[in-house]
Order: sequence, then C-alpha cells, then structure tokens
Amino acid sequence: MKHYKLENINVLPILKEVVMQWEDFYINTGRQKNIDCQQETMEIRLREGIMDPSKKIDKHAVKSAGLLFNSDIVVDTETYKRYPYVWQFVKAFEKNYGGKLYRMAIVHLPPNGKVHPHIDYGDYYKNKDRFHLVLSGYYNCNVKDDEETSTKMYSAGELWWFDNNKTHWTENVSTGMPRVAIIFDVLGANWRKKYLNK
Repeated sequence: MKHYKLENINVLPILKEVVMQWEDFYINTGRQKNIDCQQETMEIRLREGIMDPSKKIDKHAVKSAGLLFNSDIVVDTETYKRYPYVWQFVKAFEKNYGGKLYRMAIVHLPPNGKVHPHIDYGDYYKNKDRFHLVLSGYYNCNVKDDEETSTKMYSAGELWWFDNNKTHWTENVSTGMPRVAIIFDVLGANWRKKYLNK
C-alpha cells in the first residue's frame, strides 16, 4: 500500500488563517534554495526539528531531501502560535488516531509546479507516518517502488497518508490555483488499526 485517504475535513477555517498570514511563506526560504527536489515550493514551518548533538549529519539526506540531521527533537515555532485552527486540527487528529506529532509545515506549490522525485532518507523517517491535509487545490501524488508507480489525486479537504520511504513526487494539476497543504509526521498513530484492522 502506497496511499490511504483517511477522511474529509472542513479546511476552510485553516485556509483562511493561512491566506490572512500569507507573508509567513517568506520567513523560511531554505527549502526552495537548498533542496534540489523542492525548488518550486514554499513552506511555513510550524513544528521543526533541531540538531541532536549525538547524531551525525547525513550528507546523502541533505542532497536528496534537505535533511541535515536525523534528530527526533522538535520545537514549536513562533509562527505556529498564530494558527489556532491548525492547533484544533492537531488535537482532533490526536483524539481520533493517537500518536505523537513531530515535524509539521504548511507547504505551497504554484499552479503547474512540481516536487521532483525523492525519498525521505534517514532514521528520523523510518518509524513515523507522513500525512497530507490538503487545504487548497488538487494534485497528483506519485509513489513508486521497484514494481510500479501508484498515482492518486489529492484534493482540498482530504487527509491522506502516503509512504514517503519510497520514491515520491507531486504535480499540481490545479488550473490557476496553488496547492496548499499541511504536511506532518506522527509516531504511533493507530489509523491502520482503525481502518485496516492491522
């Protein structure tokens, strides 16, 4: 399994919150400047990793996905405090699915923009689930393993899990509309038990 749609959510309050603070996309520009596969994207960091001095820098991960370290240490950013509807979503997610929230960002991809093929390397990703909550637009999310590529269209209001330990890429196919989504990692979420009896 490469993708799974968990549920539909009313995202309008969150999207309005983002639109009213659009300048936040220009606070941290490292993603598009430093990560080859992410050059067309922008982000608002809400929960970010910080360096664990006991971990080594993974040069391969830096080149492919911009991951400077494999630290599980995370902090809420100052920006996160200005997004109470995102807080409400996170609380509802934890109530429904359990687990512990790690890194989280709001991401922007312009019309016809692409996130190019990559794998999220590193120990940090091995034990966490990656989710997308789509706030605006619709886009193709592609996940490829040795056998085949699975493509699903993610649309506004949908909450998706996908396997970011495999090669993946996205293409904004919205006409004249940016793809805006919350991307977040969770350790120990029970969505598989809830939906798949696993």
